[in-house]
Amino acid sequence: MRSQTDDAAKPPQHFPPCCRFASISFSVAETRRRTVDRFLDIPSLVRYFVQTFARRMNKRIATVPTETMNVLMKSDWPGNVTELEGFIERAVILTEGSTLHAPLTEL
Repeated sequence: MRSQTDDAAKPPQHFPPCCRFASISFSVAETRRRTVDRFLDIPSLVRYFVQTFARRMNKRIATVPTETMNVLMKSDWPGNVTELEGFIERAVILTEGSTLHAPLTEL
């Protein structure tokens, strides 16, 4: 006869052996940041992504218009940094000249 402790120690049988994981308990800190931090992070991220993509595409983009930066800072980025990164990549692709031309109508 098997005891309950033997059953509790075994992983569920519906997972293949390569997919069995030990149970770990942990708490996750709140991932949403305060609104103030968002306004500080977005300009830095935008500048970084513009420089990175412009370098890859052999473009020289020197400025991001204030209006564009304001719209980006006010936008809700549900996909977080990845969505912002994709948007900036499209903007760099569409830009001709040294001023970023972002497709703000997509936001």
